[in-house]
Amino acid sequence: MNKKLIIWIIAMLLLVSTVSALGVTPGRYSIDFEPSVSGVKVIKIVNDEHMNLNLAVYADGDLKEFVIPNQTSVVMTPDMTDYYIEFSYNLPERIQKPGLKETNIIIRDVGQEENGQLVVTAKLAVATQFHVQVPFPGIYAEAELDVVSEDDKPVGFHTRVVNRGAQDLDVKVTYIITDKAGNEIEEIQVAEQNLKPTERKEFVAKWQPTVAAGTYLVESKVDYGPKINLVKEFEVGGSFANPLAISVDNFVLGGIAKFNILVENLAAEDLSDLSAELVFEDANGNRVANERSIETKLKKGQKGELLVYWDTEGLSAGSYKGTLTLKANGKAVTKAVVANIAQDRIEVSFSGLTGFAIANERPANLDKVILIPILLGVIIVLVSVIVLLMRRRKKG
Repeated sequence: MNKKLIIWIIAMLLLVSTVSALGVTPGRYSIDFEPSVSGVKVIKIVNDEHMNLNLAVYADGDLKEFVIPNQTSVVMTPDMTDYYIEFSYNLPERIQKPGLKETNIIIRDVGQEENGQLVVTAKLAVATQFHVQVPFPGIYAEAELDVVSEDDKPVGFHTRVVNRGAQDLDVKVTYIITDKAGNEIEEIQVAEQNLKPTERKEFVAKWQPTVAAGTYLVESKVDYGPKINLVKEFEVGGSFANPLAISVDNFVLGGIAKFNILVENLAAEDLSDLSAELVFEDANGNRVANERSIETKLKKGQKGELLVYWDTEGLSAGSYKGTLTLKANGKAVTKAVVANIAQDRIEVSFSGLTGFAIANERPANLDKVILIPILLGVIIVLVSVIVLLMRRRKKG
């Protein structure tokens, strides 16, 4: 019985030590559909914690029969910090239904075998999304709404509209802010803009709250002939989660930046599916990153770390504006972020917080800090078990 206990303790230790071992970048590729188009995309797998990984690679989703990874398995040893794979896509001449078609290239750790025995590891899985936008005939648009709510600052409403049809569109956006009971507080109209096919534009409004702290709603009414209504909750004077710090270590321009985002749970409940999403745009408004973390649990009042990877290959030094969005339990809070990139460092700033990435200066990661007391606890338990066994032998 005691031997089994020791085995399970060691297994749990292995599970803890591999929790952040696997990453992938980019998080998403997006293309517009063209008949019979083909191409090749590259994915970088990151072995961040220098583990032995036995990875299965496969496609799943709407177009999985047209998306083929160039290899179905990858073995990574501790000395391999990254590994490149490719996937090819050969789209059909016609896709009957218009709209977004989503396919995931999934990279999953399936465990290790040594001498015929399966070694206990955390079964990790990450994925790169491959999005194909199939155009709509005639007039059609899609829109998404983000709310940037920062304490003591105006709330920012951002509606991004994409023309997915075959004709030009004249688009107007109106924001209506209400309380939870549906009482209207304010209406804000944004100037009309013209969108050509496949073009994307952002409609932005700022609102200075004069209301009590709490949860409010904003409705974004998008009018381009047809209408789109988008609704999102946001917090005034407090959020369900708060990013405390961002750090990036050992960064070199052209390599992978690992963002360590320290988050505190401010909600009155546990967060069962907390995740982070980082979006960056260049000076011309082109999106250069849309990366996300793996979902994690965070208990009420506790702090935890989310990891986001960004491949900076092909980027130039300079400033990139974007957003950090925390999502959990059906809610989202978005903070404005600026990443100032140099050859050997990244400076990330938002809400007065600043994080630095400096080459060859590696601060202690949160998972290592958490692991130390766990290791000490395991050692104490092991010593106690050994002492107990020795006493029983002496009595025998």
